Amino acid sequence: MTTLKIKVNTVTPLWTGNASGTCKRIQPQSVMGSLRFWFEVICYASSKIDVKSYQAEKVDYNKFKSGVYNILSSAERNNEVGMSLFEIKQRSLEELKVSLPSQIFGCNGWCGFVKIKKLEYSIHSFLNDQLELPKYILKESIERQKPSKWYYEKPYFWGDFCLYLELESDELKKTIIYPLLHFIEIYGFIGGKNNLGYGRVKFEVEDENLEIYNSFKIKGYPEINCSEIVKENIANFKDLLEDSLIENRQIGLYIMGRSKDTDYKKISEKLVKYKSDMRSAVDDKEKRHYIFGSTKRDKYQNIEGPNATKIIPWINKTANNSYQYGFISLILLQKFLSGVSR
Repeated sequence: MTTLKIKVNTVTPLWTGNASGTCKRIQPQSVMGSLRFWFEVICYASSKIDVKSYQAEKVDYNKFKSGVYNILSSAERNNEVGMSLFEIKQRSLEELKVSLPSQIFGCNGWCGFVKIKKLEYSIHSFLNDQLELPKYILKESIERQKPSKWYYEKPYFWGDFCLYLELESDELKKTIIYPLLHFIEIYGFIGGKNNLGYGRVKFEVEDENLEIYNSFKIKGYPEINCSEIVKENIANFKDLLEDSLIENRQIGLYIMGRSKDTDYKKISEKLVKYKSDMRSAVDDKEKRHYIFGSTKRDKYQNIEGPNATKIIPWINKTANNSYQYGFISLILLQKFLSGVSR
């Protein structure tokens, strides 16, 4: 076992709700769930997950132990030296056809190779509304009598915290964790309320430059190049809705603008209102409700609501302390989510 310390810095508010829907501390399961979710997305985009079997994934622990024993016995008979217990466990899971995300983060009957050991943060980061957020974003409508409102969630976390991961093997740092952290800090989110752009973060690991980890090089698997699963050269918002992203299993990134303005309120309000206008422009009601979010009564191509939005406001802090902003499209998950219960 090895412990990895990661410093997490918020770019936008962080919200990890509890069972009652409030955020009074950083929930470890929410952080772990986000790490797993983005690794699942990466694996799905690179065709590493079979959507037909993934939802029912379960490990028979007796078969797993038997596999470990057989692999170890075979290695001893054949004088194979240097095989670690981690490699033996991984091979046993592969023989049981356990998917890569479940190997790393666990599933029914298996605890995973990565766990959260502890979180360190100041509770005062929740107590003060440091960004002085209003109660909601208000958008007047000519067609509707009542204006649209999007409520900011409070309290939220703002600042930095330390995440300690317990890893089964040191090699997981460079093969899984570092590339995953770098991917999330560019494209992804931690926690919930992403419809308002919450959850954008940056990571720091002592004596490591995460920017060099642009691919996943996992023993026994083809290399996953992150640039191949993200379409970045999107020219306009409407291209985020194209079925080609579903067919090609690609995440879409539309950079709408750049700004020296560090005021999250102004940027998030601009993005939320713009997204609302673009939603209204989609004539196909079923598709609109699937892509932009829906209630329980809605249905799109046999995918029943409620659906979380697949078009997410994206705010990125760059090296020169300025900001990029736009939207991330996750419509590629249409077939994945229809085959997998989350």
